This record gives sequence, C-alpha cells and structure tokens, in this order.
Amino acid sequence: MLRAPLGQRTTHEIGFIVDGGRLTRRQIGSIVLDPNEHTEVDDKSPDVRKKEMSTHSLTRLQAATRARHIRSICHLEQTALP
Repeated sequence: MLRAPLGQRTTHEIGFIVDGGRLTRRQIGSIVLDPNEHTEVDDKSPDVRKKEMSTHSLTRLQAATRARHIRSICHLEQTALP
C-alpha cells in the first residue's frame, strides 16, 4: 500500500495486489520512496489485510485470489466510489 503525503496533491491510497513471490525483509527494507510522492509502504499478508479492508476492497482481493488459484488473470477497475 502506498500513501501520499497528507495535505498535498492527494490523500488517496493506491493498493496493488501482486502475486510475484515473497520479498525478504531485506528486500522490503530496501524499497525507497520519493518523500514528495509517498509517505509509507507496508507489506501485509492477505489474512492480515482482510481484517482491515472494506467490504468493497475485500471483494476485489477475493477476485484476484480466485484468479491466482485458477492460474488466470483478473483486471479490476473502480469507475465510481463504492
């Protein structure tokens, strides 16, 4: 999850669901963000993330998880607020 600095261009978050293997703590620690664009990045397992998500976001995560299990892709767009 990437977060933009509050009070600047946006206060929105952007989330990516990426199934590209697991990063080591060292690799996660080496991520460098532009402080003018983002304030933090976090890495949480799907089980932890599920407890924090809105119903809308959880539905999207479940769709991506289903696609992963059947070895397919899932393209999701949000054209309006939930």
